[in-house]
Amino acid sequence: AMLKQLPSRLISKDSAAPPSTCTICQDSMQPGDTCSSIHCGHPYHRECLVQWLQLHNSCPLCRVAFQPPTSA
Repeated sequence: AMLKQLPSRLISKDSAAPPSTCTICQDSMQPGDTCSSIHCGHPYHRECLVQWLQLHNSCPLCRVAFQPPTSA
């Protein structure tokens, strides 16, 4: 349930500096893709990050521990 609360954004053609590659799947991020990140800020395809966090408790790139979003 908490993974559904991950912030996400749609990459648009007009993005000033779109993320280049999802380091989980190694595919390029393209306009129309949805990306997410945890609090360290490293961007991934949303579906890749959700699958990763179901198996691991850290960022795949910097290994910072995942902290679930808090409800305000």
